[in-house]
Amino acid sequence: MSWINNYMDCIVQWATILSPIIAILIAVWAIKSSAKATAKQIDALKDSTTQQVESVKELAKIQIRVAKIQLCKELFDLRTQFEQRKERLSDEEKSEPTTLHMSSEKYTRREEKRQDLMWNEKNIEKQVQVINKYMSQLDKLVESLGGEQHG
Repeated sequence: MSWINNYMDCIVQWATILSPIIAILIAVWAIKSSAKATAKQIDALKDSTTQQVESVKELAKIQIRVAKIQLCKELFDLRTQFEQRKERLSDEEKSEPTTLHMSSEKYTRREEKRQDLMWNEKNIEKQVQVINKYMSQLDKLVESLGGEQHG
């Protein structure tokens, strides 16, 4: 029985010696596995974030295009409105007698309409300049987002 005790003592000694080493090896293996999993998660998160950023940029570009379309419509409306007023004034002038045969009241009204039309034209020109400035700023914004400009 003594050899069994010796054998058991030897196993206990080796187990005592090897158990911290085995524990360290298991810990190192767990750390490496965890590091690999974490690296994979970080890579996946980077990819996802990059995709989200690109999606947001694309959405911003679309919103800018919509804003430019709205500004173009506003420009068209301004010009159309001005042209219509100009035509009405021209039609009124054609239907009225010449200035020689016109009463001073009618002449004054006609001149007031002309002045109003000229003021309107200057006002529209300013609005067009402001809208063009906004469109230029939108173009720069699209460019900064890494996109091409659309007229």
